[in-house]
Amino acid sequence: MELSPLRRKSGNSLISSNILAGLHYGFRSFTKPHLGYRLGLLWMVLDPLLKAGVYMFLMIVIKGRTSPESLVIGVFTLSTLNGPFSSSMNINLSNEPFPLNHTPTLPLIIAKITEKILSAIFVSLTAATLLIYALGTPSTILLVLPVACSLLTLIGTGTGLLLSPFVMVFKDLSKFVSYFLLLSFFIQCVLFPYSMTSGYHRMALYWLPHTIAVEWCRTVAYGSNYPFTLEHSIAVFLIWAVPMIYGFVRFDRYRWRATTW
Repeated sequence: MELSPLRRKSGNSLISSNILAGLHYGFRSFTKPHLGYRLGLLWMVLDPLLKAGVYMFLMIVIKGRTSPESLVIGVFTLSTLNGPFSSSMNINLSNEPFPLNHTPTLPLIIAKITEKILSAIFVSLTAATLLIYALGTPSTILLVLPVACSLLTLIGTGTGLLLSPFVMVFKDLSKFVSYFLLLSFFIQCVLFPYSMTSGYHRMALYWLPHTIAVEWCRTVAYGSNYPFTLEHSIAVFLIWAVPMIYGFVRFDRYRWRATTW
């Protein structure tokens, strides 16, 4: 049965208003946590810069041979994956906006994606600017790094939502995962390039989205050869897109369970 033009227009208007509401809330969520500080949104720049500085100092102290460009790219890309994953995993759906189960879920999903993507773009542009003006990296990093970080953010946000209902029941799971994410800093290609790995470690990294993204950024920064084929890179992101999409799709059911009395 074909919908009347009036009903079709009403449905399209409802979807558009939901998307706009989500975008508006996502932008507010992106800016609100920093407004309570004297330096405000400047902390969006200072946080990643100070973090990169701490790890760079660590590498100097232990006399590592990681270049500053490689370290900055590794730290920033991993933070845009682990940060959204952790926040999505620990989300408390009963305290979220639109808390009743009859309200639309789409605005909240759009809001969370918007917030995380804006944060990833802001952080990655900061890193790219630092690389260009302080280390002489090619300006194309201004395009590549935000794209890579945005893809990692989407994957981290969606996959983190898969664990959120389990964390609500068993909060200790969040602690275990947080330590695993901390360990991933030393396991994944942050302090070292993919070319320095071997054995099972290399095989595991071969199928991780962070490896694909960080080595792409390093290839642009160094002008070196990319260690993966285009087909493999697309395949890895498509594989990880499955749990990401499933996390977003199941989000409505999680909300229903969390907000129903």
